[in-house]
Amino acid sequence: RTPLRRAVCLLSRCPFFGLLWQRLSPVARAFFEEGGLNGVALLGDFHAQLNSVRFEDLSEAELLMGVDHSSMFLILRHKLLDLLKAVLLERKVVVFSESAEVCSRAVLTLLSLLPGGAWLGFNSDGLGSRHFHFRKHSLPLQCFGPRCCVYPHLPATLADALLQMRGFLVGTSSRAVVDRAA
Repeated sequence: RTPLRRAVCLLSRCPFFGLLWQRLSPVARAFFEEGGLNGVALLGDFHAQLNSVRFEDLSEAELLMGVDHSSMFLILRHKLLDLLKAVLLERKVVVFSESAEVCSRAVLTLLSLLPGGAWLGFNSDGLGSRHFHFRKHSLPLQCFGPRCCVYPHLPATLADALLQMRGFLVGTSSRAVVDRAA
């Protein structure tokens, strides 16, 4: 008999993944420990709490929680500028790691080095003052769109669609994606 696999999946319109992960992690752990109807109620409470968050009142550091620039600088050193240049020139950039979490965090960290990049085009009336500040300086840069995509974690099933793009920044834990993109 195969073991039963369960997961908690959070779908969100806002791209503040570190903040969402930090809030979801203890809830998911408690959900699997409690199980049953108590677990379902816990997820309902979490949903209500998350919908009550006023993202416009949070600082930039809170919105970009989990983004670790220091490790990126230590690992890549002088290659980091080459990598950012490739992203800005709409080249094909694949970040590979055996861990989906590691590769997606690396992609989000790279995006956060571009002013407004980690927002992934997210806009909200409540965040209007921040967007006005960015727009005043012609930011964020329009690096991604129909010709050039970004996926913090790309499954192997989307590798064929990826090859049709002019450029991309993707994270993956699949060697097949890396081989096809090369």
